[in-house]
Amino acid sequence: MANPARIGDSIIERIERARSLDRLSHSLGEAVALPFRLMGGRGKEVRTVLHGTRYGHSLHPTVVTVPIGSWAASVLFDLMDSMQRGKEGPAYADAADLTLKVGCAGAAGAIATGLVDWEKTHGEPRRLGLVHAATNATALALFLSSLSMRRRGQRSSAKAVSALAFGTMFAGGYMGGHLVHRRNVSADHADRNPAPREFVPVMRDAELREGQPRLVEADGVRIALVRNKGKVHALGDRCSHFGGPLSEGWVFRDGLVCPWHGSRYCLKTGRPIDGPATGVQPRFDVRVMDGMIEVRKPETRRPNTPPPRDQREPAPPRTARKADEVLFEHHQIMRSLFDRIALTERNDPRRLELVDELAGEMDMHEKIEHEIFYPAVRRVTDSIPIAGAEHQQLADQLAITLTLDPSTAEFDDHLRALRSALEHHAGSEEREMFPDAQNLGDTELRRLGMRMERRLEDLRRSRVQNLIRLGRQLMLERGRGRMGRAMSGSLMSAER
Repeated sequence: MANPARIGDSIIERIERARSLDRLSHSLGEAVALPFRLMGGRGKEVRTVLHGTRYGHSLHPTVVTVPIGSWAASVLFDLMDSMQRGKEGPAYADAADLTLKVGCAGAAGAIATGLVDWEKTHGEPRRLGLVHAATNATALALFLSSLSMRRRGQRSSAKAVSALAFGTMFAGGYMGGHLVHRRNVSADHADRNPAPREFVPVMRDAELREGQPRLVEADGVRIALVRNKGKVHALGDRCSHFGGPLSEGWVFRDGLVCPWHGSRYCLKTGRPIDGPATGVQPRFDVRVMDGMIEVRKPETRRPNTPPPRDQREPAPPRTARKADEVLFEHHQIMRSLFDRIALTERNDPRRLELVDELAGEMDMHEKIEHEIFYPAVRRVTDSIPIAGAEHQQLADQLAITLTLDPSTAEFDDHLRALRSALEHHAGSEEREMFPDAQNLGDTELRRLGMRMERRLEDLRRSRVQNLIRLGRQLMLERGRGRMGRAMSGSLMSAER
């Protein structure tokens, strides 16, 4: 059976390689741009509105929901009307006609916003965008024909034409999804790397001339430096619209202009002033020390912010372990369990017990981090969102591993993948998050450590936790003689 994804990719690839479309797309692009050029400065303002620059996101994906939703509703009402077969009931026919009209009216906004976005594309995305627009235009023409047929009383034929139009619209939407998710049209192309976190010298102050952007690099991040009215500004070099080099652009009215498509960014805030860009450009703090310009990412953390009063507790004893020490030890416990599982024979029944123990430790580890550690360190580190994503990855991989027979090679492969995911997560915390956590101070870290140790003890003794573990085993292990052992082991643990 043919793979639909491969068929779709093959069709799109042929379209993107069709250089024969370039002449037509160039002519259409010039036709789209002409009215705005004739309006002069006012035309640029209108374009900026249609791009969605003031809105903060591209308008086209928002506006296009009106025709798509309305036409989908119209086809659904047509279907419900056909199922009535002349019987008395809700006026589905009237609803189908009304939603069809709303969709056709809303298509005007989708066309206008889509064309101005498309006009700022080039190469393969431009070719595919042309076919995407032609496909959707065909769908609109079919829906308008269906509307005309309804007015003439040809309802059965109109329903068939609407169904055909909906299929055509679906094909256009498939291409639109490819443009956004594969070709990154209307996506954010700016480099959002959090580096450099500390001030890094990038060039001598005397070398930066007024109004002449310069490209520098700090911790692998490309930055455009600009001196404007005597003050030095730093923005990310990759334009958020399509990745154009801002360091090769120019300064115009306190903004830095991208040389590719003319997006202009405020030097002070990084916000787009003129489209087609809609995203804020990364901005960097700048200072001059000993004749050198130094830059860093703006500080978003608040290391000196005290915890809320209702979370303050008596100072812990000096012998209490710090939160990072508690977590590091728990990392070592899980690493040890992986080692023991790897050294256990495949057919040894203790292997399943060790896997169940590992699953429980991973579950408890996630709980103490999300309930206690992450909320406390959120104000001193930027790594919490990534850590949360890694926890999801671990949970997904663990779920797959638990469904496999531990005596098979497939189980070993997934177990190794699970360990790789854990090592990456634990290593990232130990290298980045734990050093950041030291900004909380020893007292707060020891207080957190005590809370986490108490929580771990509660979880190990908790009957609820054992029942949760039993439920996970019942859902994931899927028999093969393991369900009985899992149930008896968990019930014995709960009784203790």
